Amino acid sequence: MNRILICEDDYNLLNLLNMNLKNKGYETKSVSEARLIKEKISDCETDIVLIDLNLRRNFNTVSIVKELREISERLGIILLTRKSGESMAINGLNAGADDYLLKPVSISELTARITALLRRLNITETKSSDELIFGDLNLNLMERKLYRHNEEISLTALEFRLINLLIANRGKAVSKKEIFEKVWNDSTLNEKIVDVNIRRLRNKIEEDPSCPVYIKTVWGKGYKWEI
Repeated sequence: MNRILICEDDYNLLNLLNMNLKNKGYETKSVSEARLIKEKISDCETDIVLIDLNLRRNFNTVSIVKELREISERLGIILLTRKSGESMAINGLNAGADDYLLKPVSISELTARITALLRRLNITETKSSDELIFGDLNLNLMERKLYRHNEEISLTALEFRLINLLIANRGKAVSKKEIFEKVWNDSTLNEKIVDVNIRRLRNKIEEDPSCPVYIKTVWGKGYKWEI
């Protein structure tokens, strides 16, 4: 049974999320303050954290997400926010969150996003021991790890899927719609999420992210792996 931790201080919304997620077969736990998330995760195994960015007690979105990402690259992080707080959600994506939804929350959309995220986090390991080498980068498909000069570049499960998709289509533009469908397992395109994750990946692999060598923008089409 997959375990979801909900950070929410709105009692009515918390009840709604708890009830519907339990009906879908998930085990849920909850905290009312962002500062309690790490403590709760250390007490019980957690697959995905849902964080409402509009808690009454303010917190630093970027700091919390970075702290959680340091705990585990395979922890799923989904942010919930009002339309007016969308910029905070984008900052959260840049810091390492996997996805975000606008409130009022559609339960059907939330459960679809959770299902898709769990699929990404639980990909069957490839049997191939092939290593793909591009310039100073070495992608080990068996270990699902990326190296530069034998030093590992930490990738989230989502970032591995993203770089793998681009490399599989190297030299060819991959549309944002195709990226979202294959990496997020979702047919409802969210260009902001794609752009933010491409930018985050560039920051990790490019020596100069403003002048990328590996991941090129193909205007009006999408992105491509150049080398």
